[in-house]
Amino acid sequence: MNKILELLKSETVEVIGCTEPAAIAYSFALVKKFFPETKISIKNVKARLTASKEILRNADTAGIPRLNARGLKAVSAMGIFSENPQFNIFSKITKMQLANVKEILARRNWFEFKVLNKNSFYIKSELMIGDTIFESIIQDKHNNLISFKKNGKIIFQEKPFKQITLKGIQEIYDISEMRDNEIEKFAESILNTNGSLYDKLKIFDVSEAVAQLIEQRMSGAFLSICTFTGSGNQGIFLSLPFYKLYKQFGRNVLPAFVFTLLMQIYLKQQSGLLSHLCGLSEKASPALAAGFLFLKNRKLSEIEKAIISILETTRGLCCEGAKESCADKGFMCMHNVIRKYGQGMNL
Repeated sequence: MNKILELLKSETVEVIGCTEPAAIAYSFALVKKFFPETKISIKNVKARLTASKEILRNADTAGIPRLNARGLKAVSAMGIFSENPQFNIFSKITKMQLANVKEILARRNWFEFKVLNKNSFYIKSELMIGDTIFESIIQDKHNNLISFKKNGKIIFQEKPFKQITLKGIQEIYDISEMRDNEIEKFAESILNTNGSLYDKLKIFDVSEAVAQLIEQRMSGAFLSICTFTGSGNQGIFLSLPFYKLYKQFGRNVLPAFVFTLLMQIYLKQQSGLLSHLCGLSEKASPALAAGFLFLKNRKLSEIEKAIISILETTRGLCCEGAKESCADKGFMCMHNVIRKYGQGMNL
């Protein structure tokens, strides 16, 4: 069970802002982690970004907390001038940082980017300060730094991330049925973190609450979300209906929520971290439908059929970037799952 808890923790990160912009900003901010004394001047800095197309797509369209701007330049600049070199980089934003970002965005010829046409999660940031070149590489996960160099010299190097692989639905079913206390406590912490935002909305309808939180998040609102499998929107989608059930029935719903989370991981392992399809439809919707049926003590064969049925209904939704229209997709997907598998749950 320790490996399953480790797996769940590895897929959960509390972060403010969209995860792709955060990952890019973090990659540039790492200069301050390894060389905190580095002085960065607007006049002597240049930046180059190379990343997978799905990362660039989402990072280019999402709102940035505290900054009235969007785009790859803005995200990169937020990292370059950050004094908070951690993945939750937007949790601390200073007035000086915002002033420097706005000034450099008015300049030309300091930034370039290259699209990596490869189906993988990959970010390489290069920061040129005078004659010094810093290079960061993040791979496989949003916060997984595997290499940091200064003028070609390796300062930090990590082996590529190797994730625990789930074997299938039967294994997930058996794990959830065992009701491991530590696993359920961790799942409960996710519910309480994201559920606190639901409470503040004071909205009864879960579909509408999901849509509102996603819209706020995509517009750059300063919201701290427990992301799951690299996505804050999917973290919201999976946790809000179970938080509402948790408030009604207590810890009795935790096995079903654990089942839902593990199903989400399993589906991600089958399809990949990012793709051209909407993650809410491709992964979160079938995972939630499966969780609802687990809560209703349905047979595994029924759960498997529900996963296929949901995918047939919503799989055609394409990802068009991390933006406010994700809220409409969230509303539609949640409404569909509740209509088909959440009847009688008072959601």
